[in-house]
Amino acid sequence: MSAEVIRLPKRPGVYGRKVAAEIRAEAARKRITGARLAEALDVSGASMSRRMNGHSPISIDELAEIAALLDVPLSDLLPTWAPRGSNPQPTVYGVRHLALAS
Repeated sequence: MSAEVIRLPKRPGVYGRKVAAEIRAEAARKRITGARLAEALDVSGASMSRRMNGHSPISIDELAEIAALLDVPLSDLLPTWAPRGSNPQPTVYGVRHLALAS
């Protein structure tokens, strides 16, 4: 039995950049620095900066860790905005259907 390979985009799309903006806004409200987020995710400061600026994708596991550190539900970091004429189903770095427990 072979495993299906899912290729994730190397750069976030519009929705991914909106997620990064939500993270930046919430981190600013909580006065949590990018350096603190980088430490929590065990990534370099430069890598965290690329994620927070929407230049590198954030995995769903990383997003869950960030939400926990910011003490917000993961869903608060997922914007409801969608471009006009686009599919209203969000795609978060290759994850088309994301079921979150309430």
